[in-house]
Amino acid sequence: MQGSGDAIITGSFANNTASTIAVTGAGSTFTTTSNLSINGGSAMNIAASGAVSSGTGAINIGTSGNGTATVDGSGSSFGGGQVFIGQAGNTGSLTFSDSASGAPQRDQRGRERQLGTSGTLTIQGGATVTGTNLTMANFLNTNTGSLTINGTGSKVTLLGASTATIGAASASAANLNVDAGGTFNSGTGTTTVNATGTVTIGLGGTFKANGNMTLNGQLTCDLNGNFILAAAKRLRSRTAATRLSALLKTIRLRRSM
Repeated sequence: MQGSGDAIITGSFANNTASTIAVTGAGSTFTTTSNLSINGGSAMNIAASGAVSSGTGAINIGTSGNGTATVDGSGSSFGGGQVFIGQAGNTGSLTFSDSASGAPQRDQRGRERQLGTSGTLTIQGGATVTGTNLTMANFLNTNTGSLTINGTGSKVTLLGASTATIGAASASAANLNVDAGGTFNSGTGTTTVNATGTVTIGLGGTFKANGNMTLNGQLTCDLNGNFILAAAKRLRSRTAATRLSALLKTIRLRRSM
């Protein structure tokens, strides 16, 4: 799809073959009125101000066979309803780069009871994504979910009272990494880092906890990273008091005003 071309699909659309859909150029759009699925080894590439939307329908990437999606360049956008990245033993990945933008309603990656599931979301090069609740690898199986926010101006913002759940009590692995000028803004709901969850704030990265935070997993912060806890909000550890005490000695805990 290019040269201001438009594809409007009434209902759901699924690409389940090893092929690529490209939406390129200002005015070029690909729109569904219900679920959009990128599976079966397929890919969707959005670039140069192209736009893809599933309306309020779900976006499924790597939920029935592997799938990938990339959104690149200023003016390029990808949005819709809930986003599921990696399910049923498959691998899914979604990358926003170079000032692209995304606005899903909810994001879930590596969230599946079946073994071998992997979901990856990467925000880089000044790209921005806004959405609601975030769930990463929260089932008790060997699934993985990762969110990486890298580069100056790169940002993920959870809106309103959104919550975030990172990891599970055992077996899975979930990693949220923010560095090199990237920013993660939580919603005002609780952010829960379970035992298999890890939050890493690297050099120049910023993690803003706008709601309460429960830490059962791991949170590390570079000396030149920033962990900011909103005014009147609490950071709690349900595992051991020494975990929280050690944490506060190794990060710069800042209160937003």
